[in-house]
Amino acid sequence: MPIITPAYPCRNSSYNVSASTLQVIRDQFENANQICKAVEMRQAKWSALFDTFPFFEAYNNYLQIDTMAIDEDDLRTWKGWVKSRLRQLTLRIERDTKLFLHCHPYPCEFVDKSKQVQRHTAFFMGLQRGRAGVPVQVEGQQQSNIQGAVAEFRHAVNSYCHRKPGMEVRVSHIRRKQIPPFVFPGWCAPVKAAKAFSFGSPRTGIIEQLSTIFTCAGRPSWG
Repeated sequence: MPIITPAYPCRNSSYNVSASTLQVIRDQFENANQICKAVEMRQAKWSALFDTFPFFEAYNNYLQIDTMAIDEDDLRTWKGWVKSRLRQLTLRIERDTKLFLHCHPYPCEFVDKSKQVQRHTAFFMGLQRGRAGVPVQVEGQQQSNIQGAVAEFRHAVNSYCHRKPGMEVRVSHIRRKQIPPFVFPGWCAPVKAAKAFSFGSPRTGIIEQLSTIFTCAGRPSWG
């Protein structure tokens, strides 16, 4: 459903909302509601509403989208183009897995300053099985194969008409323990990872490992 902004220029603010991200929004509203109830019972403080969501502790599996370019100007242009296509990657994964797999894109980018030859920026998406009860229309491993969605995404990105030599994109499946240190403050990962969150219970649920979701083992990388 289109949600039009009240101020000029009027835009559809729900354009970037997919089935996955809508579920994230609903879960966070529910989480906020539970906090408000706890505050009324004097069991929590209002500051709990502003706690940072521990994105890199919330899921067992992630997609890492790396963008590389020769210099800062090229990287600025290239990463902007790649970021604008991430919505299509989410939609393609939802399509190919029949909503069996949900994506939670992280809104910020990260820079690996240890790379000296190329300029680098990374984006991340949390991956998780959809809420229990969501029908899965296909059987076997077809429901969990995202290689086709990733290949389509890379083809669309690489078709950029202003692409220059050195502009590259790589998509990798990583597990929580493989998250690169440059995403953490001081390059230091949390000593003890929190339990993974589940849709509908964002702070207490434990989700299964998604090793069966991917048709190839280990750390597949496309690009």
